[in-house]
Amino acid sequence: IALIAEGVETESELESLIELGVQYAQGFYIQEPDEQIKDIDPKLIDKINKKNEKFFANISYKSSTATLYIKNICSPVVTVSPDEMVPVIYETLINNTDMIGLCVVEDEIPLGIVTKEKLTLQLSGQYGFALNQYKNISKLMDKNYLSVDYQTTLNIVSKMAMSRPSDNLYDFIVVTRHDKLYGVVTVKDLLETTTEI
Repeated sequence: IALIAEGVETESELESLIELGVQYAQGFYIQEPDEQIKDIDPKLIDKINKKNEKFFANISYKSSTATLYIKNICSPVVTVSPDEMVPVIYETLINNTDMIGLCVVEDEIPLGIVTKEKLTLQLSGQYGFALNQYKNISKLMDKNYLSVDYQTTLNIVSKMAMSRPSDNLYDFIVVTRHDKLYGVVTVKDLLETTTEI
């Protein structure tokens, strides 16, 4: 299915669409409405071609993930304060079946991650919940998580993710922009994208 983006009015909007792989666009930046169909300005066509080359020149079935950035497959994530109490976090994770985890952040800067699997393990056993129910999440969060800049290429992220210890191998990857939380990428999404390419 080919996409047509409407209302493109600035160069930056057009660049974002090219980066996202949208095939067609229309809007005042490309051509203003007229009674006659006119050719698009050759300078603009040249600019579009150059942007396409920049982002997608090396992407083909023979290529690697070296030209795709992690930001392209990034998803938002639930965030919590480091002062949030453990039972509240546990209840949030248990009541949201699709949620695999969340990020602990302060002033938009990630401090750690909490996965449903690991928190459940920490709270299990004869005394697990009793020992941890009055703690805040900063005491149980995982500080040893993989964090990458949003402009890191997929091939580099894949290598970093797969070289983690087995205990952390399937933890989601934290993506930052200027050290602030940008989003997360699951190992599933990472593998699916590299497989498609």
